[in-house]
Amino acid sequence: MAEHASNETKRVLVVDDEPHVVIYLATLLQDNGFETAAASNGREGMEKVKAEKPHLICLDITMPEESGLRLYRELKDDPVLRAIPVVIVTAVTGYGGDPDGLKKFLSARHHVPPPEGFFSKPIDRTEFIAKINNFCHNEVTKIPPMQPRISLIAGLEFVKFAALFERITIISNPAPNS
Repeated sequence: MAEHASNETKRVLVVDDEPHVVIYLATLLQDNGFETAAASNGREGMEKVKAEKPHLICLDITMPEESGLRLYRELKDDPVLRAIPVVIVTAVTGYGGDPDGLKKFLSARHHVPPPEGFFSKPIDRTEFIAKINNFCHNEVTKIPPMQPRISLIAGLEFVKFAALFERITIISNPAPNS
């Protein structure tokens, strides 16, 4: 982003509800010269984005309170925050374990650009750090052009897919009793 000096240590926000994943990614990033901050859900992630002004966000999809999909949409809808690259790091892949399922779903949203990167858990550490370095050490962050829309039928299938994961998250993470 233009507001960051090129010689400063780059900050990466890791948004994931699994503490061991946050520790792993933060340690990997710190070992490679990055500063890190962490959030455990989308709501906390948005607060940290505004407070920390990260150079890049590593974002999980399925989280309690506010999903990564919702945070992603909010980031890309914001005229200031949309320039921050987002790399999706998730175990949610798609029908039958198709690693491109969720990536295709996100790319098909006509009003939201596709994420700048996508990694299925477990990640390839070398490829992950290479992509993070690429985004954080380039002076100008470029948002890729919109991908062509997939067919209406395939798009509806992915909407069903996303709704299913939202329901699974709610069922598997019920709200605590007051």
